[in-house]
Formats: sequence, structure tokens, C-alpha cells
Amino acid sequence: MSSQEVTLVTSDGRRLFHIDDAFCESVGVSHANYETVKVFVASWLTLLSDSPLNSACGRKPRVVYTDFLRNMQRVGLLTLIQQFSALAHTLVSNARIYGTSSLIGEFIDGFLDTPVFKEYHRYFKTEDPSLLDYLYTFLTFGKKLPYEDVELEKVAFRNWLDLENRLSTWDYDSVDLAALKRILGKTLPPLSLDGFFPKFGPGSVSEKRVRGRIRKVDAFRYDPIINRFIYGGLLGHYGLGESLGLTPDRTVPNLANWSNVRKKASRLSRLRFVPKDLKTSRSICMESNVLQFFQQGVLDAMLTSISSTVLHSIVRLSDQSYNVSLAEFGSYSAEIDTIDLSSASDSVSMTLVKKVFPPTWQIAMRTTRSDYCILPNGRRHKLVKFAPMGSALCFLRNV
Repeated sequence: MSSQEVTLVTSDGRRLFHIDDAFCESVGVSHANYETVKVFVASWLTLLSDSPLNSACGRKPRVVYTDFLRNMQRVGLLTLIQQFSALAHTLVSNARIYGTSSLIGEFIDGFLDTPVFKEYHRYFKTEDPSLLDYLYTFLTFGKKLPYEDVELEKVAFRNWLDLENRLSTWDYDSVDLAALKRILGKTLPPLSLDGFFPKFGPGSVSEKRVRGRIRKVDAFRYDPIINRFIYGGLLGHYGLGESLGLTPDRTVPNLANWSNVRKKASRLSRLRFVPKDLKTSRSICMESNVLQFFQQGVLDAMLTSISSTVLHSIVRLSDQSYNVSLAEFGSYSAEIDTIDLSSASDSVSMTLVKKVFPPTWQIAMRTTRSDYCILPNGRRHKLVKFAPMGSALCFLRNV
């Protein structure tokens, strides 16, 4: 039975805390999450001990840690994390931005039963921002805990299918479509693959037992659709792209396999679910080996094209510093807001993409897209969304 140990300096000396299987069972987590929970709880204890008040008020007594662990066993780890996350929301929601003498708001009684009451009490009196930062970090520390739960995966699967069904029946306003098409048509230049340089992505692919760069090269196969539209046709300058580096012999990692037109590459993605937080699982689609390879090259070409347009001043897909500065401004001024859309990455349909993007962009996007995916139940499903999580083009559609 493995055990996670953490030594903390308390007001009454050094203390060693053991987080083992028995403790994990006592806080109500499933066996599949034991190792994750051991590391998490030990880290949470360490964070608790790293209080900004240590230099002024001394270290916390041992009883603060033992009471914290007992409370975890009493209410359950997952419940405690959710309670603390809700308390963090109350903490920041109560703050006043302007128009009042205090930024703190009313005293929050919920802190009385937490191990960080001393920090909250001092913050309430002094409005010290370093204490607010510590309190929020501690209270939300477990919010994104990667917790595996079969039931959450079942719920996520049902929600994924429900969104696919709704996407298939969505009607788009013709005026909105015309406006979007006109904007993208005016701002996006014809997509060029000059100097095309596809590459393997870091993630897993849909083909089983194909992991790592060497296996991906060995498993590389011929794709007639990509050969026709990427290396020939409009994007391939109608077969005259050799001088621009747009030929298989310059870009394909396994030319022998690519030349064997009888063995064709898979164009099927594979739907899987991974932990997102304590309440939900996240859907991802593992793209096929060849599609993933070419998606990376198309993505680079699109980012290069966008960087030369007026869109670059407001849409920076590879640089989030601009968005960070806007979020910071909104936080202290309350003049602008940010929005968090539910399932935003899965909510753009293939129909919408076909109606608003210019032809050269559509060709590259559709040529490297998986039209079908294999569901966890083994069924083959025709995708309604343009690109699922896992595709290199997933977030590009938010342009």
C-alpha cells in the first residue's frame, strides 16, 4: 500500500502527515483515483502551510491540519472541494469595485469553519491583495482535480450526442450568414500553402498502438483526398506546386508507404472522454495519423495568413497576452466583461463553415477533416460539428 508523505513546520515543531489508501477510502473517492488524490491532498496541505501570515503570526498549529483532514473525512473530499469553490465565488462576488468605502463587502460567515479563517479575518481588516490571492488559490485548488468517474463519462457522452443532434437541426439567420461571409471574404486572403510544412502533433491518434513519432512514421499511409486537393487542384496550383515545395517527396515522412495507393490511410477519429473537473468529463476526438499530420500544416498556413490581415489586431490565436490584458482591465474597471460559452468548441457545425468561409480555406479545412468518428460504444457516427476537440483546426474556426 503506497503512501504520500508531507512534512510541515507547525507552531509546535515539524509534523509528518501520511496520506495512504485507507485515508483515500475514508474521504469517499474511488480506487481508480487513489494515487491522484494522495498527491493532491499532500499538495493542499503544503499550500495551507504556505500562508502569507507566517512571518507575522507564526506557523499554524498542528490541530489546524488535523481538523482539516478530519473535516475532509467527515463531509467527503469531493463535497469539500465543491464547498470551498463556492466559498471562493462568494468571496470575489462580494467585493465592491467602486462606489463604496470598502472593497471587501459583508463578512462571510462561511470562513469560520475553514483552516484559512485567520487569513480571511486579516484580509477583511486590511484589504491586503496578497491575502485575497492566497485565499482564492487555496479555496479553488481542487476545482480542476482530474477525477475519473465512469458516470461522468456517461453523462458527457449523452450531452455530446445531444449537441450533435441539435446542431443537425439548427437554422442560421440568412442575414447573419451573409454578413459573416462578406466579412471573411473581405478580410481573409486566398489561402496559400507555399512552403507547406506539415508535422506530427504531440497527441495520440485514432489508430491503436500508434504512439510516438517513430510509430507514426511507420504507420503513415496514402490519402487520395489529400493527394488530390493538397498536392494538386486549387491549393496545389493545379499540379505546379513543386517549385513552392508543395510535393509529397518534400513533405511526406514515409514516401514508400505514400506511394502504395492500395493501402489507404484511415480518416476516422475516435471519441474518448477525459477528466475535466469534479463535475464533468471533457470529450476529445483522437484524429487519424495522416489527418493529424496535415492538420498541423494547414493550421500553420492559416495562422500565417491571418497575421497579415486586419484580423490580427483583434484575433491572436497564438498569443494570449492581448486577451490577458483585456481580462485584467475588465477585472478592475468593470467596463468590459468576458463570457464563457458552454461547449463552444463543439458548437460550430460543418454547415456554418461551408456557408461563411472562402473557397480556398474551405478546401484545406474540409480536406483534412475527419467526417466520421468511432463512438465509445463502437458505433460509427457522421460528425455534424466541423472539428471536435483534438483536431488541430478546432479553435481556428473561432475566427
